Amino acid sequence: GCSEDGFAAALPARQLLGRQCAGWKCGQAMTTWDTHEAMAGLTRLRLALQAAGAGTWSRDARNNDAWGWDIRFELMYGIAETEPRTLVTWASRLHQHDRAHVQAELGAVRRKHGQDKWDMEYRAALPDGTVTWHHGVGRAERDEHGSLVRLTGIDLDISSRKRTEASLQASLKHQRDAAETVRLLF
Repeated sequence: GCSEDGFAAALPARQLLGRQCAGWKCGQAMTTWDTHEAMAGLTRLRLALQAAGAGTWSRDARNNDAWGWDIRFELMYGIAETEPRTLVTWASRLHQHDRAHVQAELGAVRRKHGQDKWDMEYRAALPDGTVTWHHGVGRAERDEHGSLVRLTGIDLDISSRKRTEASLQASLKHQRDAAETVRLLF
């Protein structure tokens, strides 16, 4: 069917829902023009992900260990080609102070006790000791019975932004301290 954000989900070619979705009726057989438009959309998506430096991933909920991610995701978390593509591998990169919170949030999404979407910031601890900041956004896909089918997300490395924010906070503190010192002297 159509998702709330306007993307068409795969439907049998003969099923017609009569709802507009991205300029064509969901479920209609795709024409050659539609196929070209879909490919153009995929190209635009890839360019946007590349420009943003976003890494993508998905997890097939019917097979707990079936994770897939792209090369940007691997580089972001320092995952070597030889490492298994599993939740355990990724979770091992989460910073020790953020790991429980991130896993609890995703666990709530998996169990449907929480929302089907997440948007969170957290740290990762890379194998070389570097700590990086990430912004993860994603959603759960469920079947008609509400059972989890797939988790899909993107991750952005926001380390530069976090360093800028910390620098700004330090500068503001220095200014406040200097103003307080001047006030006490006069």
